[in-house]
Amino acid sequence: MNKSNYPFGSPIFKFRLVVPDNYNHDEYIDQCTQKIMRLESTYGYSRLLTSENFANASKKLEHGKTYIAEILPILSEERVSGDECIAFYKRKKAIMTGAHGLLLAYNQMKKELPKCIYIASFDEKEALLLWSGQRGVPGISTLPGDKFEFQVYPFTDKLHGHDCILCIYKE
Repeated sequence: MNKSNYPFGSPIFKFRLVVPDNYNHDEYIDQCTQKIMRLESTYGYSRLLTSENFANASKKLEHGKTYIAEILPILSEERVSGDECIAFYKRKKAIMTGAHGLLLAYNQMKKELPKCIYIASFDEKEALLLWSGQRGVPGISTLPGDKFEFQVYPFTDKLHGHDCILCIYKE
């Protein structure tokens, strides 16, 4: 076990994330929605995933830049809170990109993403969607048969074994 990552395991998938030259932070989520909703591989899509709902990202990805991305699993015997996830991002100096980083990773790596897992992508708590009195964390479930479900789950729900987080770092 990699104790520096605890309560997360070692990365199960690592890749380069290239932000396209035509990337527009303010419209990216809505542009993705228009495409993703029409795909046969989309099993479900939360209507909460909009550019407006995630407009206050604490870090805007820069077009033309390349980042390193990792998907880290939560150790099966642990349940991890949103606050613990954010503390981990800060300790590892990961860039919290929320829905933007998650959708960019999906768009570039959907065929290679590990299957049958849930991947959450955090941002600073104040930058996450506020709905029904609580914060919302974007995530993707990778399902059998190359199906994907795009979700927003309550920040107060704890992640557990078979759940993962997406961490993005400067290259």
